[in-house]
Amino acid sequence: MAKFNDGILGGFTGRVGNVIGYRRNGKWVMRALPQKVKNPRTDKQTEHREIFKLMIQTATMLHEGIHIGMRDAARVEGITARNLFVKINKQCFSLVDGALETDYDSLLVSYGPLPEPLFGHPEVSAGGVVAVNFTPSADDRPAIGSDYVYLFAVCPDKAETALSLPVLRASGTAGMTLPAQWDSHAVHLYGFAANHDGQASPSVHLAL
Repeated sequence: MAKFNDGILGGFTGRVGNVIGYRRNGKWVMRALPQKVKNPRTDKQTEHREIFKLMIQTATMLHEGIHIGMRDAARVEGITARNLFVKINKQCFSLVDGALETDYDSLLVSYGPLPEPLFGHPEVSAGGVVAVNFTPSADDRPAIGSDYVYLFAVCPDKAETALSLPVLRASGTAGMTLPAQWDSHAVHLYGFAANHDGQASPSVHLAL
């Protein structure tokens, strides 16, 4: 709503119809509203928008895993787990020869201060049963045996994920069964640890 400052014949501030009034250098000025908002949509802008869209879609697909793996770290930064996922995984998304690509090998689905377990190579048996042995810590930092260890599987072709039941870090073995409909499709497997306070370790990509 416009405001008249010196009566009906004086200058005004604000919008009247398709005209905006304002004061500049001591004088009252009017200008017409632009007919169209400029949106050049350069190749670079379009690329950024497409990559950002892919990051949000991926974060949404991985919600079950990042809700556990990034919840506490996101709370510390004052953002959502989805936004933290986007923040720390920007380098994993790109547009190559017009095609959007995601580097699942480098993707983090979990993030935090806990030491990550040292995972062995996953063994896959009939029926899509996966078993992974691990030692409590991949480095010299002390690890609490009562922490939980999770496996998180992702099938991009199906846009589906599966989260294992948690096992104690002291147990040394984690396992899960992959959905039957994933057979013959590429699957990415991640392992990470989380404690009772919601803190987590960085995830580790486990080649199947």
